[in-house]
Amino acid sequence: MSLCRERMTYQQQRPKGSGMGDRFRSLEDDSFDVIVVGAGMGGLSAAALLAKRGYHVLVLDRHYVAGGNATVFRRPGYEFDVGLHYIGECKPDGGISRTLRAAGVEDFSFIEMDKDAFDVFHFPDFSFSVPSDLDLYRQRLLDLFPEERRGIDRYMKMLRQADRIAKIPGKTTWQTLRTLLSSPLPLRYLFSDLGSFLDTCTDNPKLRAILTGNQIIYTQPERKVSAMMHLFGFMHYMHGPGYPKGGGQILSDKLADAIEASGSKLLLRAEVEEILVEKGRVYGVKFTNRHTGTRIVRAPIVISNADIKHTFFDLFAKDAVPKKTRAQVSEYEMSPGLGVVYLGLKEPRPLSELPNQNICVFPEYDVAPLYEATARGEHVDDLWCCVTVASTKDPENTRLAPEGVLNVQLMGLAPSQASSWGVDEAQVKDHSYRKEEAYKQAKEDYAQRLLKQAERVWPDLHERIVFQEVATPLTHRRYTNATDGTGYGIALLPSQYLWRRPDYKTPIKGFYLCGASARGGHGIPGVLMSGIGVAQAITGLPLERDIFGASSPYAAETW
Repeated sequence: MSLCRERMTYQQQRPKGSGMGDRFRSLEDDSFDVIVVGAGMGGLSAAALLAKRGYHVLVLDRHYVAGGNATVFRRPGYEFDVGLHYIGECKPDGGISRTLRAAGVEDFSFIEMDKDAFDVFHFPDFSFSVPSDLDLYRQRLLDLFPEERRGIDRYMKMLRQADRIAKIPGKTTWQTLRTLLSSPLPLRYLFSDLGSFLDTCTDNPKLRAILTGNQIIYTQPERKVSAMMHLFGFMHYMHGPGYPKGGGQILSDKLADAIEASGSKLLLRAEVEEILVEKGRVYGVKFTNRHTGTRIVRAPIVISNADIKHTFFDLFAKDAVPKKTRAQVSEYEMSPGLGVVYLGLKEPRPLSELPNQNICVFPEYDVAPLYEATARGEHVDDLWCCVTVASTKDPENTRLAPEGVLNVQLMGLAPSQASSWGVDEAQVKDHSYRKEEAYKQAKEDYAQRLLKQAERVWPDLHERIVFQEVATPLTHRRYTNATDGTGYGIALLPSQYLWRRPDYKTPIKGFYLCGASARGGHGIPGVLMSGIGVAQAITGLPLERDIFGASSPYAAETW
């Protein structure tokens, strides 16, 4: 979530020594090979992959910093992540590392999270620690539920088969066929919800609560979320959960630098007003920047990394989008929004004594009613709450918090409706909502609800708070134009998953999509995959095979 106070300029925020051209004031060229609308990780990765392969690319973004949800914001003494809290496949041979190297990023590293418990789930009467070892995970489940061995083993079988399918990108046709033939369970439940599969494993509510405990990565209850999304997401973190050394902004900055190093251009504070179409084909964009003024820049290819509904309903003339496409986009269900409480907590213990893990607190085993109430616009007293501590993830980063203070974030479901926050749509659109006393009070009430849940982990929490700030889905809308203030794009439902999601190539000639709502999926791995997918569609090169294949030059050997 982005925050809404006055802030330092991006130039002041950038770490010293990072190379950067002028990203705010100048644009010398009027034509490019490709224009990318939106500098989120999907747009940045697509642009970097294309630029490295000889395309002249322009990336435009309305924000003062590149990265979309993978950015940071600063307050005196603090640096807070907006959306990148941890990712999987961080080992040098992992998918994230390979993708970054293919995009021209070499100088990066990840800090490994606690192998024994990178996620810890707290339920009403017990806790469960998730290790990054599948056999140990199975054993811990069996220790708690020995009578559920058959169902647990069926679930583990499904995880392993889904993991094989997740590795299909980069395989040959014959390898793909063998993988599919050896993975019947995922194929059977390819377009099922997770709850339908769990019904074949167990009816134990405590076991089901553990198996769905990582729902912060997709924000859906088990009866709605795609079974495959859940399985792929879980296994993604099993393959090396980590955090980028230097903070959540570092990967975005390095991708932006790679774009410029390849001779392409990034222009920030550039509000795209229209994607231009003539005779069914894009030919450029119209944008406004305070220094360059309103400009039209031409390109035969345009990629949107912006919110999908904002893209098709706000950035095109109405008659430029086929009626079928408009109807389809209007019907997409969006993911729920999240609220965040950013905290500075006094901590007498040294960081070396604290575990590097995430904590999720669940007030009930079945949290589906919480989703239903939040979707209706209600504020629920007993929220589930995810706690992430940046200070333990990147202990050498002195920008995170003052000495003796922890940088902590509490995240939970939050209503997206303006009325739920005491304001109306007009106030949200003109950004005046921030000054309304009703909104300020609603934010404080929301913060207290999350703090109440976090007190189960830190009983003395209120006494330790030395800094607090709150972001809501309305905050997220303000900075990213995201529909309903979600950072996850369209909801991860069976009806909106895999090839039922929007393709990279659209019915408008020369126009492509990437980002959280595209076929690659949401989150950092999903949007990076969308960058690969759209670059592959444009170039015709086998980028997935080149990046993920066994003989890929982007593999590495050590952690």
